[in-house]
Amino acid sequence: MQRCKASRKRGRDKQSNVTDSKSLRRPMTDGPDLDSKIVSVLVGKERQRFYVHETCIRSSSAFFENALNGNSIEASTRTVPLPVSEPIPFAIYFRWLYCGRFYNVEADDVGKSDQVDQDQPDDEWSEWEDCYKLGDFLQDNDFKDALIDLAIEKMCSDRVLDMTLIEVIYANSGASSSHRKLALDIAALLWTNGDLQALHSDKPYVQFLRDALALIGPDTRKRYIRSQGIKRFLNSKDLCEYHDHNARNALCYKEKHK
Repeated sequence: MQRCKASRKRGRDKQSNVTDSKSLRRPMTDGPDLDSKIVSVLVGKERQRFYVHETCIRSSSAFFENALNGNSIEASTRTVPLPVSEPIPFAIYFRWLYCGRFYNVEADDVGKSDQVDQDQPDDEWSEWEDCYKLGDFLQDNDFKDALIDLAIEKMCSDRVLDMTLIEVIYANSGASSSHRKLALDIAALLWTNGDLQALHSDKPYVQFLRDALALIGPDTRKRYIRSQGIKRFLNSKDLCEYHDHNARNALCYKEKHK
């Protein structure tokens, strides 16, 4: 009996290790809430159906929180149509919602970052843009923060930037969003004057960005950014600096998906 008591005591002493990011053991109170009713989401013109736990998606997306609240048709039928969205980005979002990871890379492309052809369209960037727009439509700030980290990971891996990333961020974020700081840092690091002039001038915010970077970009690069290179520069950052959860005094999505 004494040996049993000693063993239990040692277990309590090691309780702090349970929440270590590498540990498979987690407190029973953590993790996604799967003890709720199921909601159907009909995505795209073909109305592809996804089944998701109501509590899980409502706690992450303000759009679904509003759609399923009260006496709305969506709440009574437990069905939410998303006709303007596409199944592929929603499928990526759906998996991220439960796993906190992005399953968006073809199996044959895993580990081939050194073979990136800069002259060929990159489908992964296209999917990223679609997902970021979806995250903005669904008002899921954690998902958008996670996509910022995904963009940084891809840039560090491929050392290639899709030039529309900046425009997508500016078109789908608020004026105070920290995501725009990443856009400005990347532009200051990588863009040439030719890239700045190639921006569409029919959008006021892009015109402002072009003028501002044309004025301060070259000097900034010379002083402290360009000499580091994109991978070293981004790896030196606390990525939460580019997240919007700070403005909401909320936990980082990574803390929620440990």
